[in-house]
Amino acid sequence: NRERLLERTLQSVKRQTYRPVEIILVDNASTDHSVAVARRFKEEAEDGMTVHLMRENTPGAAAARNCGLRAAQGEYVYFFDSDDELSEDFLVLAMERAVAEEADVVAAPTCMVFENGKRKVRFYGYSHAPELQILTGLLSTQTVLVRRDFLQRVGDWNEELPYWNDWEWGLRILLQRPRLSWIKFRAFHQIHLHAESITGKDFTSAFPKMVKALRAAREDLQGQPDSLRCSCEKALGYRTAIMAGHLRHEGRDDLARNLLQLLPDHNRCLLNRLLYSYTAAGLPAAWRLARLFL
Repeated sequence: NRERLLERTLQSVKRQTYRPVEIILVDNASTDHSVAVARRFKEEAEDGMTVHLMRENTPGAAAARNCGLRAAQGEYVYFFDSDDELSEDFLVLAMERAVAEEADVVAAPTCMVFENGKRKVRFYGYSHAPELQILTGLLSTQTVLVRRDFLQRVGDWNEELPYWNDWEWGLRILLQRPRLSWIKFRAFHQIHLHAESITGKDFTSAFPKMVKALRAAREDLQGQPDSLRCSCEKALGYRTAIMAGHLRHEGRDDLARNLLQLLPDHNRCLLNRLLYSYTAAGLPAAWRLARLFL
């Protein structure tokens, strides 16, 4: 149901300078005129653009992305959301980098656009460390171009996660130790934050979904080498304490306590208590402090 926003997104896709390109539009059971907008885009496709329009009735972005992934024929795939704008030169630059470095993954920072027009580059550093993915979400939906056969090792998007599914997917990508190349010279894309965004505006309303994502990440770490698993679990503890602090700041002490109960005994350390208190006080960027102790 992105009729109001979809035209802007599709026009940004159309402006891509990379050709040939296969574009797969997946309607996730819309009830507005989104499908009509997508169908018109398909009918007006330019040379070098192959457009497919599909439907996925299982609700959720992860199910829609899996539907598109199953249909994809290209050597590389790139996922993009229906309410954002794609930088016109991203695919050209990313594919040049992918070919030159035989990369499994090409990543770039993105730019968030708030409802008041303010812009902020979403940047946590150029890294391939799973620990930093856990703590900061280095890789998100719009940041990565991925080799399609590499994704067979990663697995599908987790359809059980309506929240932070790209965070968990990015963790599984980095746990597979990809050949990763970062495009560092500027931010790409405009990620528009609004009331209808999947991520929402507060942590309280997302609490049950947040818990599912944290538990899924912990399951992803099972079977990893002990040293990597321990360092990732430490990062997961930091992330959990920070999210509990956000809940406390929103006045939900009960939910904050419930979230902290997810921490194993060995992760209930002084630093986690500090991160919790720091965030609960409304202070920003606790992840910067936590990163010093990874």
